[in-house]
Formats: sequence, structure tokens, C-alpha cells
Amino acid sequence: MFLVLFRQTQRSVINESATHRADWRHDLGALFVLALCLCVITLSWENPPITTSIVLGMCSATMAVQVIVDLVTRRLPLPISLSTACLMLLVGGVLARSGSQFLAMACGGLVMGITAQILVTISRGSLGRGDVFFCLPLGMVLGVGSTPSTTVVITLYAWAIAALVGGVTACIGLLFRRYSKQSTIPYGPFLVIGTIAMLAVRGTP
Repeated sequence: MFLVLFRQTQRSVINESATHRADWRHDLGALFVLALCLCVITLSWENPPITTSIVLGMCSATMAVQVIVDLVTRRLPLPISLSTACLMLLVGGVLARSGSQFLAMACGGLVMGITAQILVTISRGSLGRGDVFFCLPLGMVLGVGSTPSTTVVITLYAWAIAALVGGVTACIGLLFRRYSKQSTIPYGPFLVIGTIAMLAVRGTP
């Protein structure tokens, strides 16, 4: 149900653009990203509790939809990111065994979002408001089953990986003339790569 709802949002956002129409390729791409996220989680996390499973599933669906939307339209719709962040906090607050779980998730979203906002300020257009809000659920999922202090470190590593992969991709694109200095490069996929990498490395708490 959650993925179906976001799929409709994905198609609506893509169809709003003047140059693209949503089709089966976008659905297939979202399913591929979702499958990748779930494979990493399944292989890295052993018997996660129900709270962890729900939060990871919601964030995986969000990452799948947002990656495709960003690649096609160079946008990261705020309603998708904000609704996911609120639902994740709700699940973490209601079903978590202790307040530290909720605090770690909130801390992850806050640190990830503040880092994005700082980079938006100094990048002068390379990142946008959509990236900032997209960082909220990504940071929250990194706080699942963790502690606030550990979550801060994890989110910074996720950002470092995203920046590294994004920088290398931009350099390769410029080298082979796929991009110019004025090109807009979607940063959402790199944020997802950093998040998935840290989820895989950290594994079951």
C-alpha cells in the first residue's frame, strides 16, 4: 500500500514535467532500487524487530521512488520526504522499546538535514531544498537500532560517501563530455548510495 501510494505520486510528478511522461521504465527502475535496498537490509540485518522492519521498509520505498523522480525531473518532491519522515517518527515513537530509539532517529534526521542545509548554503545551487528534506528520512533510518552519538558518526560517513561518489561521477561526466559545468546533476541517488552503504556496513546493531 505504501509503495503503491508513492508510485502514484511518482507518476504524477513525472507527468507534471513538460518533457517526460511516466511509463513502465520508471516503475521498473523504482522496483530495482527497492529490491537493492531490501537485499542489502536482508543480508546485513539478522531478525530485526518489527519497528526496525517497518521503518526500513518505509524508507526503502521512499528511496526507490525519489531516486527515479530525481533522475527524470531533477526534483525531490517535499510531500514524499516529509510524509515518510513523519511516519517513521510516529512508528519509532509508538513501537520503539525505549526513548533512545526515537531520539537516535530524530538525531539522525536532524544531523543529516543540517549538513544538507549547510551544503546548500555554500554550494550556491548545486543542492536544493528537496535534498535537505530528503535527508530527513535517510538520517532517521540510520538511527534505527542505534544510539544518538553513533548515529551522528554514521550520518557523517554517509554524507562523505555520497560526496565522494557524486564527485567522481561528476568528474567522469565532465571528462567524457556527458556533463558541462552548467549541468544539473541529481544528488538524490548519491545520498541513497551513502545511506545504503552505511546500512550495509553497520548491519544489525
